[in-house]
Amino acid sequence: MGRETELEQLQIWLAPCPKRQNVVALYGLGGIGKTQLSIHFARRFVDIYSSIFWLNAQDESILKAGLVKLAAQVLEEPSVNNSCEEERMVQQVRQWFSRPDNDQWLMIFDNYDNPYVPGTTSYDIRDYFPYRVHGSILITTRSPKLGFAKQLAVKKLDAIDQSLSILAPRSGREITGGEEPR
Repeated sequence: MGRETELEQLQIWLAPCPKRQNVVALYGLGGIGKTQLSIHFARRFVDIYSSIFWLNAQDESILKAGLVKLAAQVLEEPSVNNSCEEERMVQQVRQWFSRPDNDQWLMIFDNYDNPYVPGTTSYDIRDYFPYRVHGSILITTRSPKLGFAKQLAVKKLDAIDQSLSILAPRSGREITGGEEPR
């Protein structure tokens, strides 16, 4: 994949652990590969989680809509027609994640690029975490300032070998020692 060091660190930091919540922020420049790394992590380690959930955290309204959609699936709730119902469903899905017997999941909040700063229109993503402190949460962001999470910087790939190892599987070509992919 080309980011083995980052994948190994994520595996350690996000390993399911009852009675503890693991929160990790993957941060770096836009387009550097945070989302792709999250996808690869989820695919590689799918078997260690009871479920994996992907939420777009680009802004608060998009995140709420994603949580409502998730609530409709996991709680078998009908779709909502107003903001009061939307808020109720968001709270119910947070409670569902907080059930004592439901602590082995991974939740990915993608694109949380505008973290909460007092006096701004940004929002605090922690308002959407489960009430109980368990499960694993992975956040992709451009901000290195999420003090409530372990920070893992995603940097540009320096070695051509790393870049090729990412591109080769997608192009259907093989990499041979010291040569261009075929």
